[in-house]
Amino acid sequence: MKKAEAEHLILAELRERLPETARRGAAEGMLAYQSLKRDRPDLFRFKHGASDEWQIVSGWLRKHRLA
Repeated sequence: MKKAEAEHLILAELRERLPETARRGAAEGMLAYQSLKRDRPDLFRFKHGASDEWQIVSGWLRKHRLA
């Protein structure tokens, strides 16, 4: 799976898992990430080099103002 496709799919799933609050924090993002990684490991089969997956996903969350 390409990284851009993974970003789209992972963010869609995380939007459903994150609480609907005005300000979501890193803690909520991390818990949602861990839950998603456990439930849908297939979404994390994208090339990310030596980068830490959580760092990539947390960057996506910040970029899209979800955390």
